[in-house]
Amino acid sequence: MLPSELTRWFAEWVRPLHAAYYALDLPGGREAYAAANESLQLEPNPDLREAKRLRLEFTWYIVMADLGELDEKLAVYRTLLADCVKAAAGSGHASRSMARASLLLARLNADFRGIEPLSQSEFTQLVSVVPEEDRGPNFWHEVGCWAFQHHNGALLDEAYVYFTTQRLPEMADFMFSRLRLMHNLIAHTATVENVLETVNRVEVFWQFDDFSRMLLPECAAQGLVTPLVQQALHAKQIEMDQHGKRAPVRRAQR
Repeated sequence: MLPSELTRWFAEWVRPLHAAYYALDLPGGREAYAAANESLQLEPNPDLREAKRLRLEFTWYIVMADLGELDEKLAVYRTLLADCVKAAAGSGHASRSMARASLLLARLNADFRGIEPLSQSEFTQLVSVVPEEDRGPNFWHEVGCWAFQHHNGALLDEAYVYFTTQRLPEMADFMFSRLRLMHNLIAHTATVENVLETVNRVEVFWQFDDFSRMLLPECAAQGLVTPLVQQALHAKQIEMDQHGKRAPVRRAQR
């Protein structure tokens, strides 16, 4: 389990980078990234400092993967992989855990975006070194997306079970809805109501974009893009054009 200090630091320094990402604001993202990088100098613990840096670099890769030019995004990606491989073999507990999880998530993301394919054997090896306590909503959501794209129904079932048996934060609502739709599409039991629920859960532009790229073609192939769904998609597109570049508002956790 990663220390709570990492979560606090993330909320203070990395969420502004997420906000710039939602806003499609690369210059703002660069500023937030630079500020977060500078904050690392205040961390006296080398292991925790490296864990924070790897978490920041992973987020920066996600931003660059969608907003950056090809040469720069590839450079960021390759650097992240090299740093994760090095830290994963190190002696620091926090940085080692962060490196193993970040390496897997980066490879899953790169596979989804066509940057670098991830084979079944590579996937199995990368997953095997991520301990159970580090397999949270983000882990299972990304694993589920990979399973859907690679038509791995058994693995998608595992991800679905996690989301149906765990108490999840509010931010996981869309993850769960989308994963349930994937699960049902694989099983050919998806309904129009499943599609509408997932569309209604979309809060930001990138979620709508991912839905359109990953799920909409299969929904159409199974005859689920009815006039009602088309109407919902049109309404969501308008909503995203107006409000989709704002970070979701979250209630304070007690």
